[in-house]
Amino acid sequence: MSDGAPWLERLASPLMDGASGVEALQSLVVRWNARRRLWRLELETMSGSVVSGMGAFIPVAVPFDRSEADSVVALVETLGSATPE
Repeated sequence: MSDGAPWLERLASPLMDGASGVEALQSLVVRWNARRRLWRLELETMSGSVVSGMGAFIPVAVPFDRSEADSVVALVETLGSATPE
């Protein structure tokens, strides 16, 4: 399938629902490799890091909590259910 529009329409809402539960999401890339029949999910988040800003010189931990983990699992399950036969 050369036209990705049907896939985008089918997956956009469930992927955005899953991604919305991940705090401080910096980037999300989803790729399908038809030859290998393999999804690739690249997720970059600030969760699990320590940050500080211009106004606050004290480092602040950004936790990766259970609800975020559940959201990442939802992203993976969405792609798993969308894998072509």
